[in-house]
Amino acid sequence: MPILSEILYCVNCGAKLYQVRAKGWIHEQEHFVCATYRKIKGGCSSHQIHNVQMEEILLRELHRITAYAREHEVSLSKL
Repeated sequence: MPILSEILYCVNCGAKLYQVRAKGWIHEQEHFVCATYRKIKGGCSSHQIHNVQMEEILLRELHRITAYAREHEVSLSKL
């Protein structure tokens, strides 16, 4: 099961994003697609995000959060 399964949701309709992959695809081809669009054509717009893009976003945000924690370590330790 993909690591991000069950935790990504469509920004437009709020439905889960489902992993799309196929035998023979490389990692860069795998992507997530809106469940509503997948099940009900026209229920949501056709959009997707590639795994690689999602991983880059998550890594960038983790770096931002950990940098903030390092910069504010003293004040955060008082919480």
